[in-house]
Amino acid sequence: MRRAPINIGAICRSHSWSQRCCNCVVRGESGGNAHSQNYNGNGTYDVGVFQINQIHWRSCSGGKAPCNVTTNLRCAIGVYRGAHNRWRPWMAARRCGCTNSP
Repeated sequence: MRRAPINIGAICRSHSWSQRCCNCVVRGESGGNAHSQNYNGNGTYDVGVFQINQIHWRSCSGGKAPCNVTTNLRCAIGVYRGAHNRWRPWMAARRCGCTNSP
């Protein structure tokens, strides 16, 4: 069964962050794949469209992997706010020129 691609623009518009940076970060982190998973060299996992690292799962999704788009977005907003409304926590933000952008 083929899954419909997510609408990155619609997800990004659901919060008041930089739309350019959000689009670039999502494309760089997961390519817009809501089911994306990544194992990191430090033994942690990133999941979902925003590639939320497992160190954040307890605070944003009750300790479970935030795999659905709604929970992943909620977690991303929390991570973003925790970084003083900056994209710094996402690796793709560096490539996008967004580490200091709101």
